[in-house]
Amino acid sequence: MSAFLSSPGRPITVEHWMKVIGKRNLQGFQDCFAAETGIALQLVGRAGDPLLTPSRHKWFCEFSKTHFGHTCSAESPQVIKGLIQRYDLRRDYDPTFVSCDFGLSAFFVPVYYDDRLIAFWSGGGVVLEDQHRAELLMRKFDVVQMTEEELKRSIRRLVVTTRLLNAHPDGSVVEPEISRGDVLFEGKLTRREGEVADLVCRGMSNREVAQKLYISEKTVKSHMSKVLSKLAVRDRSQLVFEFGNRHTSAATR
Repeated sequence: MSAFLSSPGRPITVEHWMKVIGKRNLQGFQDCFAAETGIALQLVGRAGDPLLTPSRHKWFCEFSKTHFGHTCSAESPQVIKGLIQRYDLRRDYDPTFVSCDFGLSAFFVPVYYDDRLIAFWSGGGVVLEDQHRAELLMRKFDVVQMTEEELKRSIRRLVVTTRLLNAHPDGSVVEPEISRGDVLFEGKLTRREGEVADLVCRGMSNREVAQKLYISEKTVKSHMSKVLSKLAVRDRSQLVFEFGNRHTSAATR
């Protein structure tokens, strides 16, 4: 399993994170999620190595491996490598959806420790209702069938929980990052407007700001309209240009 260095001499490992959160707690959550949704779920390391006992078996996947010697394309090393490159760079919580050769849906949700990618929730073993093999897979192999919206709703729950499990090496859970916007835009914007402006100055899109603050993109756009008006700037580019340097100075104090 991989380790990171957030500072010299302080390794960040998945083992430590699991100790902080509690392996039994993680296994319990994984089992409950699988039982409630019907989705097979497993916590895996950056190399695809299992960190917990699988919750709910992917019977069809096991059948295809045993009888056909077929390796699931959705769990190949190339997929994991691509995921690591993406999440190491962006560090967001957006799930990645993949589809296997037989039309089953799978997904990966990144897990962070002190905002460093350390693992993934690997889930799947379900077939969407509009797949042409859906009825056959459900009847013969006990494959769970659901709508696309049902799958996405279940994954949203997983993403929210995973964000809450992001922890610091000292054992404290990371709260949503405290913005410097209330300092940078003091007396000019409301606290929420300052948070939105601050994140925009960091280069985030409306969607990324919405995810960071747990609000809708529509609400972000509304806040941005007020921010531009109150600060007398034309657009977000001018906002970043005029206030970006101030943000950098404030963040280093």
